Amino acid sequence: LSDPVGVYNASVPSATITSPAANVTVCPNTLITLTANSGFAYTYQWFKNGNILNGSTSQSILGDSGSYTVRVTNNVGCTNTSQPRVISWGLPVASITTSTGNPGFCSGSTVNLNTPHTTGNTYKWYKYGNLIAGATSSTYQASTAGKYKVVVTNSTGCSKTSAPLNISLYPIPPATITATGPTTICQGSQVKLQANYGSTYSYQWYKYGNAIPGETNRNLFANSTGPYKVEVTSAYGCSKKSTATNITVLVIPNASINPQGPTTFCAGGSVQLNGTSGLGNTYQWKLYGNDIAGATNKNYTATAAGNYKVAVTNSLGCTDISDPVIVTVPCRMKNETITENLELFPNPANTYITISGGIPSSYEVINATGQ
Repeated sequence: LSDPVGVYNASVPSATITSPAANVTVCPNTLITLTANSGFAYTYQWFKNGNILNGSTSQSILGDSGSYTVRVTNNVGCTNTSQPRVISWGLPVASITTSTGNPGFCSGSTVNLNTPHTTGNTYKWYKYGNLIAGATSSTYQASTAGKYKVVVTNSTGCSKTSAPLNISLYPIPPATITATGPTTICQGSQVKLQANYGSTYSYQWYKYGNAIPGETNRNLFANSTGPYKVEVTSAYGCSKKSTATNITVLVIPNASINPQGPTTFCAGGSVQLNGTSGLGNTYQWKLYGNDIAGATNKNYTATAAGNYKVAVTNSLGCTDISDPVIVTVPCRMKNETITENLELFPNPANTYITISGGIPSSYEVINATGQ
């Protein structure tokens, strides 16, 4: 029989990276001490990103960014490998955006400069390289033009400086209205209101403080009473409203003709045409659209055929022209007597005849059949 052989179970050593106790993020190019747990007669082998670190066999090593594990071996040759510990190099985010979406703001206003906010970070704002006193938030309200930057420091003391941002101050455009005619007009008329010109300007017209839908051109044709304004906006989005231009629309008279009898009569007859009554009205009668000399009374007696109208002007100076009244004179007073010889030849005639002598104003020619 052989000599007896003793067999026993050896325990596996613990394997833990005790320092740092958790994954860490540090500033670039910073080295961190990594330490494994201690034990009787333990030996160590360190790994980075799954690769053996030749010569790294002590309990502690210096490490840069990467994922580290340690393999621990006890005095009987049993091994165990730790969970990874990750060291990251990182800087805070330092960038600048504006509340307006463009690097500028309108005169008389301000613009917010923003950098991403992270709890634990600190902020310092600079203008032209000079520290702005008290500007320690992730947002800075700029009221002057200039070159701005921000320095962001995270909780591990790592700092990053943003790229500089040039902030411009945009001018406010002028806003004026020019009326190309009188601002007091008669009903049915209009006046052109013209805003000041700018090749990149846009416009919005207002009446009684309310935007007029669709009125976004430089010119507005006003035909109703009220205060008008225009808002002028530049290409940078800066706006200004003009002072009000007041338009007054005056009422016009209601011109009409009231005949006081039949408008069809025989020669030598007449009809009185009455115009619209109104305090302070003045009148001008027209025949076929032409002024009748001296016919400036409210009423006019028409003795001749024609197309009559009356232009009525009220005390405000506004004029309306009536619809026409047609006067006709179709008949004569009595039969006319021919006092001179009347000659007609040839007679009989086939194609044409000649009439000479005392020719009446109207006559009939009848053929042999009575036609």
